[in-house]
Amino acid sequence: MTFHFDFFITNIMFGVLVLGIACFTIKKRKKG
Repeated sequence: MTFHFDFFITNIMFGVLVLGIACFTIKKRKKG
């Protein structure tokens, strides 16, 4: 059973990045 750990980590990091940008945009929109 081969598990691509690097790919898994990249997916998590990408997901966190997108989530962070989305939260930042929502917060900015609410203030402005």
